[in-house]
Amino acid sequence: MSDTTSQNSNDTVTVEITKYSVVDAEIPADHEDRRHFTLQVQRRGDGTWTIHHKGEYLGEDGRWGEDAHGFDHDTALARAKEEAPHLMVNGLTIGDVLARRK
Repeated sequence: MSDTTSQNSNDTVTVEITKYSVVDAEIPADHEDRRHFTLQVQRRGDGTWTIHHKGEYLGEDGRWGEDAHGFDHDTALARAKEEAPHLMVNGLTIGDVLARRK
């Protein structure tokens, strides 16, 4: 997958994807808590990508902390997709939140 794509109509313009939002597909798009359960995958200046959530970064060891670990693009997206269903906010997963609404 490419991080940069050129516009065909103007070769002097480049569009760069620098950030992705990753959220479990179980969360409806209009759910009031969706933003709380959304991970950010963001490109750093060195071309690596971090996985960020609520002031913490996912480390290579799978633990959250203050140190930003740089992953390659595909690994960062894959890890974020794996992590999204397991995010906890105030001790609850999105599954817990949705079950309370039923």
